[in-house]
Amino acid sequence: AAQTDALDKLKRYEKLHSESRSMLKRSAVNNDEAAKVETQARESFDQVRDDKAKAAQAEKNFEQKAAQAQAAEKAAWTQKAKAEAMARRHAAELDALQAEQESLAKHRAKLDIEIAHVRDARHKVMAALAEAKNATQAATTEEADASNQKLKAKQ
Repeated sequence: AAQTDALDKLKRYEKLHSESRSMLKRSAVNNDEAAKVETQARESFDQVRDDKAKAAQAEKNFEQKAAQAQAAEKAAWTQKAKAEAMARRHAAELDALQAEQESLAKHRAKLDIEIAHVRDARHKVMAALAEAKNATQAATTEEADASNQKLKAKQ
């Protein structure tokens, strides 16, 4: 009976020992979990702080970019105004050149007409000269014929 008692006590002791060991294990696991949670919380906090700093920097960058964009827009308007002024000047120059070309074309047309009149007059003079030459030749031939006939008549 004492032996059975001793065995029961041993079994109870082993059971308690096993339970306390599993409690220790659970406690260690819980400690690990707690450490993980704490680490995650610290990382989250650091992340939030970094995100906040990045957001502040992004806002600063945005304000800088906005100021640059505004300056660029102002410069673009100035360039646009200059370009429009140059385009108007160019258009005016083109108009002036076109007017000058039209004037030159009219002048050239007048000269072409005058040249045609001169050529026509020259042709008329040439024709009259040719006619006079033909008439002179004809008269010379008639005179020669008349002389020949006189000579024949004298013979």
